[in-house]
Amino acid sequence: MGIISRAIRDMFEEVKMREDEYHYTITCPFVETMSTKFQLVDLAGSESDKEPGAEGKLLKEAIAINRGLHTLGKVIRAAAAKQTSIPLRESKLTRLLQDVIGVQPTVSWWRACRLLTAPSSLIETAKTLDFADNGE
Repeated sequence: MGIISRAIRDMFEEVKMREDEYHYTITCPFVETMSTKFQLVDLAGSESDKEPGAEGKLLKEAIAINRGLHTLGKVIRAAAAKQTSIPLRESKLTRLLQDVIGVQPTVSWWRACRLLTAPSSLIETAKTLDFADNGE
C-alpha cells in the first residue's frame, strides 16, 4: 500500500503544478508478473451550450466535451451489457480510456463525481448521478 500512497501523493503534487492537464496514468508494479494501472481523468462535467457566453471557441469546446461524454456513456452501457461491439473509437476520450473502461474482465471501473448542492444545480447534479450509475 505504501507504493500506491506515495505514487498518488506525488501525482497530486504534480497535478498542482500542471492544472491544465486532465489525464494521469499511474502504473505500480507489485511483483514481476503483476502490476496495476490507475487512470485518473477529469471529465470536466457536462457543458451547456445554453450558458451565457457559450459562443465561438467555448461553444465548440462544450460540444466536443458533450460528444465525448455521450460516447463514454454508450461505451459503458455496451460494456456493462457485455455486447460484442463496443464503440471505443468514436471519441478521443473513449480511445484514451479503452483499457480501463471495463471491457476486459480483470478491469475495474470506478467512478467518482463532484456534486453541487445549490438548488440551481439540481438538474446538473441529477444528470451527473445518472451518468455515474450507467456502468452498473
